[in-house]
Amino acid sequence: MRKMIDNQTTKHLHHTDSDGRPSGSALFLAPAIILLAVAAVFFIPLFTGTNDLPGDLGDARFNIYILETVYLWMSGTGSPLLSPDMFYPFPYTLAFSDTHAATAWIYALFRIAGLDAYDAYKGWFAAGYVLTYLSAYYVGLRFLLSPFLASVAALAFAFSLPSVAQLGHAQLINMAATPFCFLYISRFSEKFASRDLLKFLVALCIQILINIYSGIFTLLISTIFLVVSVAFRHGLNTRAIGRVWADFGQSIRDERPAVPLLIVTVVGIGSCAIVLGFHKYVADLYGLGRNWSEMATMLPRVQSYFFMDALPYWEPVSRSITGVAMRHEHQLFLGVPTGILFGICLYLLVRRRASLSLRIFTVSVVVSFLIVTAFGDLSLYWFVAKIPGFDSLRAISRVQLVLAFLTVMAVACLLRDHLCAGRSRTLQFSATALLALWLVHDLAVVQKSTFSSNEARSRIENLHARIDVNSIEENSVLAYGGDANLPAWVNDLDAIFLARKLGVPTFNGYSGNSVPGYASSPTCADIIRQLDAYDHWTRKRGMKPLEVLDFNVVKLDMDSCDLSKFEYPK
Repeated sequence: MRKMIDNQTTKHLHHTDSDGRPSGSALFLAPAIILLAVAAVFFIPLFTGTNDLPGDLGDARFNIYILETVYLWMSGTGSPLLSPDMFYPFPYTLAFSDTHAATAWIYALFRIAGLDAYDAYKGWFAAGYVLTYLSAYYVGLRFLLSPFLASVAALAFAFSLPSVAQLGHAQLINMAATPFCFLYISRFSEKFASRDLLKFLVALCIQILINIYSGIFTLLISTIFLVVSVAFRHGLNTRAIGRVWADFGQSIRDERPAVPLLIVTVVGIGSCAIVLGFHKYVADLYGLGRNWSEMATMLPRVQSYFFMDALPYWEPVSRSITGVAMRHEHQLFLGVPTGILFGICLYLLVRRRASLSLRIFTVSVVVSFLIVTAFGDLSLYWFVAKIPGFDSLRAISRVQLVLAFLTVMAVACLLRDHLCAGRSRTLQFSATALLALWLVHDLAVVQKSTFSSNEARSRIENLHARIDVNSIEENSVLAYGGDANLPAWVNDLDAIFLARKLGVPTFNGYSGNSVPGYASSPTCADIIRQLDAYDHWTRKRGMKPLEVLDFNVVKLDMDSCDLSKFEYPK
């Protein structure tokens, strides 16, 4: 009788076929229910009401500006792609931040459908989260999780608290290719098949094209994951390494990857090389880069993993921890249930009772933690920062967005292999459902950074109404001094949006880097200094000097200094 009940429970709760494999209804139903819950507590409240856009008037608007730049270029009606109409007259400023090379088409589809820039941004934002969720769900199934457990694991990763804490940096939330990187590198560690390595490279290139931060951190963490996987599966002694190398060589000789895979790999690597090459060229051109002192303030501390100031019931604990600079970038707490369950993972690991998959995921998290975390003034990441590419990243704490996947997978393996192993399906379902409810509750109550799209629109409309459009000429350049009562970055964003509405470039700018001589909310003297810096900068590099430019300055809210003090070419 008990066996019959268990079989009926299994069929009802897990929707498995007679051979034990999940049915089609289970594969669809589980993620659909989770996404509906997320829509109810996250997307709908976030996109409605007075404040209906995630982020603030700074970085969120900047993402909109760059996405719109790409869209206008694609439609043939915008400014040059590589040199958006900001930081005039300096070129190639697109590379100062993410280019959204792999996701701008999503935004463009919403624009083509008739949505304005702000509503299209909502669609692009939601698509980033949904694609990340679906990819994590698919990969969870490939790691032999049940549909329901894979759905909850995908929820814990895609909508993690550190991700929600980065709503203002929406370029970071799309991690759709990262789970595939870990899937293919895991498969590669088993048999060293060249096709799995090629698939990993494709997925990695896509993630880099989505966002350079998450792409480069995915490379770092997946490398650690590979080493740990090989160590547990094959050993790391000389003999084992020799055997691994031999197996890989044999795979290259024996396997012939399908032509489509080879083509996709070449296209992916080529596209990635072009984008990274552009960033490298611009970095060298402007002398950009991050020094260790900048990185040090953004290295995770042990305390960082307990920070989540925006979670109401956790705030007293979080706020009691002090002494960490750049606190807003250290909100790395994954939540109470995830933290407790990962603690159990560590316990089983120490007691040598963990399954192989649990050992691999847990040890990978521990090793990654030891490498990226600062202990006092010491950090192993100092050595990583010497690697080309890594030296361009400032906010190292964002590695948690990638590391969250391994942590979540460790917890999922714990539930699958240990806490629920050999027990009734009802217990498995109940434990997983409890975890899902807690995660959804956290997603609902955590405070989110939002702003009003109507305010963003009206700000530009009000400024535009103060401009004599008849004074705008073909060679006009906007110089906006800004409102002294507002943060400089708000004024700078207002300026670049106003300039786009006017169809002219602007001396103002906003990005992850800036040009020589630049000052936010500039005065006339600042504009002169910027032009002078440009003249010296171009002459040293054999580029177009200032004297060949023809421009007419349109001032708004500038001081009374005389721009004629600088000899403008006529």
